[in-house]
Amino acid sequence: MSHDIPAQTSIFATNVAASAWWVGDLLYRHGPSWQLVPPILIGAASLIGAIRGYANDRQARRHKDELHRIELERRKEST
Repeated sequence: MSHDIPAQTSIFATNVAASAWWVGDLLYRHGPSWQLVPPILIGAASLIGAIRGYANDRQARRHKDELHRIELERRKEST
């Protein structure tokens, strides 16, 4: 059972970092303006996607671990 972060969650996390860099660059060059709205929205959506993906993967790992433990208990009882 792998406990690595899946590719989809990594992509979302990378998008969050890129959006933060984009916002920082725009703030540094132009100051606060309406140009910041798209990268903020993209970053927020990516962050939500990363959190949901991580939570779903974590739940799937827990479920597989629970099934594995049940199977081990069944085998232990049958012997």
